[in-house]
Amino acid sequence: MEDIDLGVMKLEAKDVMATCPVTYVRDAKLRGALLEDQPSDGTISCADTQFWVDHGEPDEALSVMKDKGVTWPLGFLPEGHEYLLLVKLESRVES
Repeated sequence: MEDIDLGVMKLEAKDVMATCPVTYVRDAKLRGALLEDQPSDGTISCADTQFWVDHGEPDEALSVMKDKGVTWPLGFLPEGHEYLLLVKLESRVES
């Protein structure tokens, strides 16, 4: 997690989300320091999907990671939001 390329998300998130066939994902508002001019709540990369779930278990897992010294690059996750993570894959040509 510490080696993810935040630049890819900043450049590509809007276009990737706009092409999603799932309506609530496609229509989600992008949030966070990576994706907005002036976020004020500690978010870095998430989408306001209005998908309401209990964050208790993921927050507990995140706490365990932080206790082990792992830096969490995606910031705070508000209620009704989902983390947004894009990973650029290199294509390999098999010979």
